[in-house]
Amino acid sequence: MSNLRQDLRYALRMIAKSPGFAGIAILTLALGIGANTAIFSMVEGVLLRPLPYPHPEQLVKVWMRFTGIGLPNDRNWVSPPEFQDLKTLNRSFSGLAAMENANFNITVGDLPQRVEGAAVSPSLFPMLGVNPVLGRAFLPEEAQPGRDQALLLGYGLWQRRFGGDPQVVGRTLIVNGKPMVVVGVLPAGFNYPFEAELWQPLAFTAEELGPNYRGSHGLEVLARLKEGVSLAQAGDDMGAVARSITEQNPGYPYSKFGFSVLAVPLLQDTVGDVQTALWVLLGAVGFVLLIACVNVASLLLARASARGREIAIRVAMGASPRRITRQLLTESTVLAFAGGLVGVPLAPLALSELNQFSTLALPRMSSVRIDVWVLVFAAAISLGTGILFGLAPAWQASRRSTAEELKEGGRGDGGSSSNRMRHVLVVAETAFSVVLLIGAGLLLRSFLRVLSVDPGFHADRVLTMRLSLPGEKYDKPEKVVAFYRELLRRIDRLPGVEASGAAVALPLSGLGGSGTTTVDTEAVPLDQRTPEADWRPVTPSYFQAIGISLLRGRYFTESDIATSAPVAIVDDTFARTYWPNEDPIGKRIKLGGMKSTAPWMTVVGVVGHVHYRELEAPSRVQLYWP
Repeated sequence: MSNLRQDLRYALRMIAKSPGFAGIAILTLALGIGANTAIFSMVEGVLLRPLPYPHPEQLVKVWMRFTGIGLPNDRNWVSPPEFQDLKTLNRSFSGLAAMENANFNITVGDLPQRVEGAAVSPSLFPMLGVNPVLGRAFLPEEAQPGRDQALLLGYGLWQRRFGGDPQVVGRTLIVNGKPMVVVGVLPAGFNYPFEAELWQPLAFTAEELGPNYRGSHGLEVLARLKEGVSLAQAGDDMGAVARSITEQNPGYPYSKFGFSVLAVPLLQDTVGDVQTALWVLLGAVGFVLLIACVNVASLLLARASARGREIAIRVAMGASPRRITRQLLTESTVLAFAGGLVGVPLAPLALSELNQFSTLALPRMSSVRIDVWVLVFAAAISLGTGILFGLAPAWQASRRSTAEELKEGGRGDGGSSSNRMRHVLVVAETAFSVVLLIGAGLLLRSFLRVLSVDPGFHADRVLTMRLSLPGEKYDKPEKVVAFYRELLRRIDRLPGVEASGAAVALPLSGLGGSGTTTVDTEAVPLDQRTPEADWRPVTPSYFQAIGISLLRGRYFTESDIATSAPVAIVDDTFARTYWPNEDPIGKRIKLGGMKSTAPWMTVVGVVGHVHYRELEAPSRVQLYWP
């Protein structure tokens, strides 16, 4: 310890004697260490940190797998009848909960507000081990139609909108035009699912649990494995469940779609594809740090050459090569820790900037922070960095000839050995830079390829808004139609507006419905005439407003109303698939399967294919109606 203190004091004196060199070295290392600390904090918070629930390894997301219908990863959400099947057929789960996105218009006093929320099974909160900080959670009997008028508030909404009033429990609010009672407040930080701030019980009607809703895949399903049940065992059980569902429902085309049920760990499902991107990003900033190390090593090597006479005198006075090496490594480590002290405070700033890029769409970003593990990582890479870039100068200095250094009179040219070491460092730095540039080039090429994809619409000069109408006030279709007609009429009169329209879901929003569609065609076998199509109810001017091109026929018009002949528009992939050598105009389509009682709709137009889900892959065939 006495020698270590002496080495530290000497290192600090030598660094203080060369403030220009020290400043450049510390700043170079600070940038590399700060970047690595920022990205590692994202990796740790998003990928490595367990979910904040008891026994999170038991939590799984349940998916319905349908192949060949254009779904990302062939995964679909769950329909109400399928959720009922899961509850009765599974042997692996101790708990099961369904969830769907919900938007609430709440009125407190005279001020209305739109709040993002969810309708969830009452079993969700006990399954996640979440207890309200005020009041109670939902009761099982509240998951019934007519008894589902209960609300749970998120902690942030409670503080922001109700001032943290403890008397809020039992208060009646007007939500979507009808009275609902607040039964509890959930703890701070809980916003599962969908970043929700308001929850109500999910109640299914008898009709929703019937066969006509088997294709309505709009539910997310979360489950907890029983004690002692492995993920592999749950997978085998889900295979048996899928076979039972297929056998018990011969009228639904499960067999045609290669149907199966998947149980995916919740953490893996949450982070999705971003884990690859984050590891690649961490590797990239790792190369940046290596380049910084090589740069500082080159500076230290040149500095060690200039200190050749000093080191030779110390050796002549009895200092061993080991002691010289330790002294120089101490100096490099002090520089590295100084770089870490400067770089770590830069990490929160970098995180703040990264968080502004919404296109990253990183899950769990709210849990990303500079915690103890991140600081341990920063200390570890500072130590490792100091040793790494200090090894070459220390090794070179310890091998120098004392007699020759003293004879040369301290000219400090370092000899051929020093030059060879510098050449090695230059080659290493070039290699790291080339690898980094190649990776960046490949990423840029992929990005440009994505940008070159025609999304099927034109987003420039298009403004959007989201709204939902309270069901109590707009309880009939004609009221909804009248509202949107008046809304769009007023928007069309605004200065600068060329066209306006409305749709259930916007492209690339991740929202929207789908369902089985029956096609009147002879071009494909009978068992292929009921595809799973994206369903898009739209107003007549939607296509013009968002720039979806018309390829054949016509757009919808204001005369296409409920009392007129039912009409539809399909995309060009739909037309090519089911009427490959025919004119699709005048052909017929209906919603549902072969036995559906829905009316036949006549195709009046064909539009371009739109990427509704992602740019990397085409969406399913698409069907529009007014």
